Amino acid sequence: MNSVRSTTHIAIATALSRLLGFVRDMLIAWMFGASWQIDAFFVAFRIPNLVRRLVAEGTLSLPLVSVIMSYRHKEERKIIAKDLFSLYIMSGFLISVAGIVAAPAIAKILGFGFTGSVYSLSVVLLRIMFVYCLCASIVAYAMGVLNTEGVFFMPALSPLLLNVGIILFCFIAYLYSSVMWLAAGVVAGGILQCMVVIIPLYKTGVRLTVGHMQTAHTKVLRMIVASVMGVAVYHINVLVNTMMASTLKQGSVSYLYYADRFIEIVSGVFIISMSNAFHPEVSRLWATRDAARLQATMTSMLQASLFIALPASAGLIATGKVILATFFEHGNFYSFETAMTYKALACAAVGIPAFAVVRILMPLFLSMRSSVFINVISTVAIILNAVLGFVLMRTHLLHGGLALANSISLYCVAIALAIKLFHSIKVKVDKRFTVTLLQYFIASGIMGISLYFLQLFFPYEKGLVYTVVLVTLGVVLYAILCKLINPGMTLRTLLDAIRKDT
Repeated sequence: MNSVRSTTHIAIATALSRLLGFVRDMLIAWMFGASWQIDAFFVAFRIPNLVRRLVAEGTLSLPLVSVIMSYRHKEERKIIAKDLFSLYIMSGFLISVAGIVAAPAIAKILGFGFTGSVYSLSVVLLRIMFVYCLCASIVAYAMGVLNTEGVFFMPALSPLLLNVGIILFCFIAYLYSSVMWLAAGVVAGGILQCMVVIIPLYKTGVRLTVGHMQTAHTKVLRMIVASVMGVAVYHINVLVNTMMASTLKQGSVSYLYYADRFIEIVSGVFIISMSNAFHPEVSRLWATRDAARLQATMTSMLQASLFIALPASAGLIATGKVILATFFEHGNFYSFETAMTYKALACAAVGIPAFAVVRILMPLFLSMRSSVFINVISTVAIILNAVLGFVLMRTHLLHGGLALANSISLYCVAIALAIKLFHSIKVKVDKRFTVTLLQYFIASGIMGISLYFLQLFFPYEKGLVYTVVLVTLGVVLYAILCKLINPGMTLRTLLDAIRKDT
């Protein structure tokens, strides 16, 4: 399979999904602003939204891919794929039922600052949207199997249909002034997702049958837990931060949610796309113990992801307020909401490079079956995030302190993974790799500072043209700086290097 081409396919599908998700959130912001009803929805939506992310970003599929690719013969892969369907469907069913029954307790935990009508509404919304977990389990299974067959575009496109469902029901929710319809849209979107992945899955020859749970399923389940703990540590932290934000002023939950949407767009379109596309190949290289090619591949993937992550971080910090004002400051979303959301966005953007490192390295550790190590460092990161968040949200940063705590914990995970990698497969730190990262950092810093001062000389005028010009100037400036610092430094060159390594 051509992993670079697969990266492109996933990136295109993810970009479409993220853009439609952005439209979805703009509509919600315009129609409902940061009211108590939408706070209740966002708290209840955290669970299905987390599950959606775990599916869309391949977190729930990574263990399945690792297990299937450990078998060398195609027929063996189909047999194990068929056997593992029971694990996914039963897990999704049990989670959905348990969530519906325990909704009052979950709502109390997720929004422990909520009382009265806000709490009651979040319970009802949770019960409706927990049905989505069953749909997500089917999509996650299909995505994993299809990825091992070299099919990436349709699985990556499936999250787009969740947004379609929510957008359609968003208008109904606005007409009837009830966020209940938004929850119904989540379930409708989940059904559409299942439909779009079942057809290509059927064409691969895999038949879906529910059988008895086997001992091998327990091992995969442990890997799934490790994958969720490791790859999704950022999203788990976001969930914890939502709980703490519910104790702050009204709108704090919404500010964090809207800011997180921008981070998701940046991280999903390229970083996660590349990680998912190359994971089958990385698993194969580890299974065959091809250490030289594995190290070269991982080094090139880190360079390519940080080539995007560093300028994205600097750019969002420098231009985030302008972007938020352009796309969100309409209807019931005012300049105050823009300023509060930017506070969260700037603090979250700091952690994008760390997220890139974690997302590239963590799947390798899943292939290495390092579940205990992953669980330990992820647990420490979640605890660190909670402690730092509790302290920082009591400063002038408020809800922004929660986002900053998440960024700090991500850097701790990234450092721990890098140190472990040096000891596990004896990775050598290439001097060229270190110099290249320094060049990225310098180019990104100059670009970010230039955009900041540019806004001082040319104050923001509300409109799409100003924002597009500002962002375009940032991209062009970064490209020129990279070319001046290192003439051979382009994204295409990095992707070509990865292709040669695999």
